Amino acid sequence: VSTQSTWAKDVKNLAIEKFGRDGLLSKLAAKTKRLNKKRQREEEAKAAESELPVDAPVPKEIKTAVNNIRKSLRSQYKKSLGFTGSGGPNNFRIEVPGVSAQTFATLIGRPTDVSLKTVPKSGAYHTIDVDTASFLGIESTAEIMKSKGTGGMDLTPGTDTTLKYKAATMLLSIYGETEFS
Repeated sequence: VSTQSTWAKDVKNLAIEKFGRDGLLSKLAAKTKRLNKKRQREEEAKAAESELPVDAPVPKEIKTAVNNIRKSLRSQYKKSLGFTGSGGPNNFRIEVPGVSAQTFATLIGRPTDVSLKTVPKSGAYHTIDVDTASFLGIESTAEIMKSKGTGGMDLTPGTDTTLKYKAATMLLSIYGETEFS
């Protein structure tokens, strides 16, 4: 008998003990319903992506705002690279207030998606994973590398970045990580 299957049975028995059989079944049904809705939102976003116009002009003020945000973010990324207190690579969050939906859409490379239909929404947040280099407008994450210590350890941002945008407050939250070599 494997330890994992024993553990799963113990968890199930504890859940039945706490919620009862009917309570556990209703919780499992609710979880399935949530996952199905999430999957449906993701499929709708993917379908909307194929319907976007390819080349639409981006207003000059949006281009300027995007360039300014990217320049500032490159600096913030470099400052955020480092280690946790226990010596592991640092995960970080950067918040950018006052980002319009059109600016956010342009930052993620979809300037024609002002309504953000191509970005799945979970609760109040539109969440998407993007390539860090293209998001920051650079060729490679090595461009914002930071060297630490005498051993020559190089710190760079991770290849993927998670973006969470809250349209109601116009807040963009950026979640990144440090990689080292």
